Amino acid sequence: MYRQRRRSRGRREEVYLKVGKEEPETLLKKLYLSYYSIDPHLILPTDIQFREFAFQPWGSKSYVRHLSFNNVEELRNYLKEKIPLHAYHSIALYELPEAPKMEEKGFLGAELLFDIDADHLPGCEDRFDDHCLMKAAEEAGRLIKIIKRDLNAEVFPYFTGNRGFHVRAWCEDCLKLGRDERRMIANYVSATNIDVELLFPKSKKRLQPAIPSADDPGWRGWIGGILERKNLGNLPSLSGKGGEAKSLPRLLGRGWKDELLEIIESEAIKIDLQVTQDISRLTRIPGTLNGKASMLVTYVEDPLSFVPSKELSPFSGELEVRVLKDYEGKLLGEKLVLKEGEEVELPAGAAIVLITKEFAEPIRGEIVVRESSSWRTIQDVRWPPRVIELGASD
Repeated sequence: MYRQRRRSRGRREEVYLKVGKEEPETLLKKLYLSYYSIDPHLILPTDIQFREFAFQPWGSKSYVRHLSFNNVEELRNYLKEKIPLHAYHSIALYELPEAPKMEEKGFLGAELLFDIDADHLPGCEDRFDDHCLMKAAEEAGRLIKIIKRDLNAEVFPYFTGNRGFHVRAWCEDCLKLGRDERRMIANYVSATNIDVELLFPKSKKRLQPAIPSADDPGWRGWIGGILERKNLGNLPSLSGKGGEAKSLPRLLGRGWKDELLEIIESEAIKIDLQVTQDISRLTRIPGTLNGKASMLVTYVEDPLSFVPSKELSPFSGELEVRVLKDYEGKLLGEKLVLKEGEEVELPAGAAIVLITKEFAEPIRGEIVVRESSSWRTIQDVRWPPRVIELGASD
């Protein structure tokens, strides 16, 4: 059984659905169709005509790529007609984004992209819940501090609609970086292969390495800030003569190198290195649905204040489901303890996530499809900050 009714609430349009027992994929396709039919708010590149777009259809492991759109309306019409499982655009800008071969597109530059997945974080490898999403958000927040301080770049962070965050970075020099330079940046923020002896070398006079300051550049500055927060910079000298410790060995003892490595490991950002170095990478379109969880790809101004809630889903109402696998955790703000085989009524947003991830199947319920209210506050967000000019000289 499936009934649909469209209605308007003020300026917002919404779709009301009454559903019965049916195949999960059938229900999800109807929900995606309803969502894209209301023309939800999307955050699209201001230079949309220079971006390649790509989509993954239902039931396919391959992508429909090398598409381009001149304006937002063309893209909206495509979404309503094709109802994709996933929707992406390129981080790169091209003269001919629709060209079928990369060498024919005419590369103009590319944003920097960083990808953080919760399942790469300790304790979240096989866990999907609000706790792990918040851990990924915290990682994204710390990454943004590094990008702003050390790259002097503007940032665009967003929840990917499944288990992690993307952070896009823009600066004029960043656009011109190649794969090697991007690999170096990825290695830097992830502290890959950092050599403590190169960070803190002995002087020619064989003086011991000095204690770093938070004002120092690079990783010396991050380490210095941590030592200052721990108040270690003002500890008495380990020489027993009083006063302040003037070197790292006197401050931290004979194992100072190991202690610094532990500090670096705790501060290193766990990103997907392959994503950052790839100039032809695709990124999700904020405002679309992620087919792996059926949650919104959502712009998050400050990931450090991110708290998962029902606003991550455009689906509200109640839905009765049959549990296919045990699940325990907090999901979209709802504390759930579900046992295989039981039938339970859940908030529609959480229920649709569980159905998408094959933890449950639908029985009956009522669902309202609408834009998340959180989108109202960010409708003026623009990205990137400046449109690149074709043919502009260096």
